[in-house]
Amino acid sequence: MERNKIEYISFIPAFIWAGIIVFMSLLPGDKLPVNVLVVSDKIIHALIYFGLTLLLSTGFIYTSSNVSKSFNNREYLISALFSLVFGILIEVAQEKMNIGRSGDWKDVIANLFGIVIVYPFMKTMQSLDIFKKIFSRKIDEI
Repeated sequence: MERNKIEYISFIPAFIWAGIIVFMSLLPGDKLPVNVLVVSDKIIHALIYFGLTLLLSTGFIYTSSNVSKSFNNREYLISALFSLVFGILIEVAQEKMNIGRSGDWKDVIANLFGIVIVYPFMKTMQSLDIFKKIFSRKIDEI
């Protein structure tokens, strides 16, 4: 498979996850699943944005020209910035749309917590050489 197609494919999980975030975040308040409301709203926010930042960072690692396929600060910062801006825009949309939900700066802080904890997680994964194991497959195998 051509390299540029692989680059796009590696971000598909992040784009799907972002679509799920938009869909669930812009559901009217009375349409939210009841079992979601059992867990703390802030924990859910942190986990959701942890996942988004992790998927984006992994996509950048996979498309990196870095032969060792290691995690670096640039990839994380781009992923973190995208995730943070995305989360803020979702909160603004919730505030501006009349869907029975409101934007909350505390949700942005919870999102930021999830985004920030990706960094030590990814550094730990790198120190355990997990990236080399995951990304060492040949492109032709995909």
